[in-house]
Amino acid sequence: RDNGGADIQQYHLELEESKGFHVIYNGLETEYLLEQLIPGHVYSLRLSCSSTGGQSDPSDITQIKTPAVAPASCHPPKISGKPKANSLHLRWGKKRIL
Repeated sequence: RDNGGADIQQYHLELEESKGFHVIYNGLETEYLLEQLIPGHVYSLRLSCSSTGGQSDPSDITQIKTPAVAPASCHPPKISGKPKANSLHLRWGKKRIL
């Protein structure tokens, strides 16, 4: 894209959280590794850049959803009531969503 007539001095990568966007990277690199993400979560990011002419408007927002992973193992089932000769009533707890 157009650099406005001056070399880019910095890129500004922003991540949206509960209180709006905040900068997670400032620098000249054109890539960034975003770590410690939550599986199955949607992340919103935008990018701007600056030069001696000032700072650009932010880019359009990119939304990326991390893939879900398998849940941790469940608690074992427990017998509820007295076992009968030909049946058992079993119970187990629901898994919490983090």
